Amino acid sequence: MSPLAVALEQETSLLIRFIAVLEKEQDALKHGWSDQLGPICEEKLTLIGYLNTAEATRGQILDSHGDDLQAETLQWLQAHPDDRIANALWQKMRDLARNAKHLHELNSRLVQMHLKKTDELLSILTRKAEQNTFYSSNGQAHSVTGSRLVDSA
Repeated sequence: MSPLAVALEQETSLLIRFIAVLEKEQDALKHGWSDQLGPICEEKLTLIGYLNTAEATRGQILDSHGDDLQAETLQWLQAHPDDRIANALWQKMRDLARNAKHLHELNSRLVQMHLKKTDELLSILTRKAEQNTFYSSNGQAHSVTGSRLVDSA
């Protein structure tokens, strides 16, 4: 295998792991398992670091100057059509990257939905608290709960 094929294989493997984490994140978001999101985010950040390192390795193999690594990879592959493994891995990696982007966008929408729902609930609770707050004759705020037992406690 060519050095580029080895690098692409590593990036492909990392993208597969990254997609699995995005799917786990999506599952947690769908079910409202917020306690799982912290560890999932840590795992995502770790994998992003590995992906950045793998991409830098690919850039070193191609002697890239960092302007447009994707274009440079395509140029190399076009100049080496006989490297079928690298060409196949590149195509697979691009498909995986599109899938990862799609999952990330879906997860972002799920987060936005949860934030909107939380904002609506907070608005309702805040409004109710404001509606149930009265001031006594000495000017102190006093909350009325509607229950004599609780009001007297």
